[in-house]
Amino acid sequence: MTALIKARAWFDLIRIYNLPIPLCGLYVGAYSGGRPEGWVLLYLLLGAVLGCACTQAFNDYEDREVDLINAPFRPIPSGRISPREGLLGGYLAGIVWAVTALVISPLAAVAISLLVLAVRLYPGAKRATLLNHLLMPAALGLTPIVGALVAHATVPPAAAAAAVGIFLFDINMNVVGAFKDLWDGSMTERVLPAVWGARPAVLAALFCGLLGIAVLTMPVVLGWVGDGAVLPLLPALVLTLVSRLRLYRTPNAMVGYSALKAGRLAECFAFPALLAGMLPLDHALSLIFSFMLFALHAQTVIQENILPSGEPEAVKGLV
Repeated sequence: MTALIKARAWFDLIRIYNLPIPLCGLYVGAYSGGRPEGWVLLYLLLGAVLGCACTQAFNDYEDREVDLINAPFRPIPSGRISPREGLLGGYLAGIVWAVTALVISPLAAVAISLLVLAVRLYPGAKRATLLNHLLMPAALGLTPIVGALVAHATVPPAAAAAAVGIFLFDINMNVVGAFKDLWDGSMTERVLPAVWGARPAVLAALFCGLLGIAVLTMPVVLGWVGDGAVLPLLPALVLTLVSRLRLYRTPNAMVGYSALKAGRLAECFAFPALLAGMLPLDHALSLIFSFMLFALHAQTVIQENILPSGEPEAVKGLV
């Protein structure tokens, strides 16, 4: 296998459409204590790439057997990256991120280590406990903390509020993300739709999503950031309500996949929303729409899953 093919395999493994999600949290933390230096923003961009690589490598390593069914084109099940390479690559990305952060801020290195631990435990936890739905949100919730510590060596209140809001909102995303695998031959994990039933799981996801948006409005109410932060939260609210209510009416893999993609766009509005209260509004909205458009384009042109063909039907026993 040539170096170019191997490099493309690692690019595919990272799933670049996810990149804006951690980057949004990192940048909110970085700007929460004032404008950061340019090198900080570049370093956080590198950190987002390393975080995505670490997360997806661990996830694809653990899910390689399921991916043979619903995502055989991914690098590990397709044989372009061996399971051992994927696992070692995940550890290497996490270690590089934590060690480089240690030079800047020991507390940031600790936060990154906890983040890496959460994403390492997450794939295996999906087969054992419903608490898996908290691990990935906890990792993303740490991103504003990391951004603030790297930029300012402290965690301002707005960064702490962003961490809690992102954690809650991503619980919603994590539960909804399980639906794309809820079809015959693919449902192997202990996830909320399989344990509680599809519609109760959607309601729980919707509650967490709305609660997360409410928490993200608190810095505005308390005067920590400007009123502009409310503007990006409005489309996040609409996308969340519309996609979750549609999934509640028709709980199946295809509608779940659509709700996941809508939620990814909602995260691109909600996660960086506080930037609109920290930066000049036009600058913040330009950045937020750039995140959103990147995610929209990337998830449109890059395949993520193979779903069952034919008429979509709700999975038996889950409705």
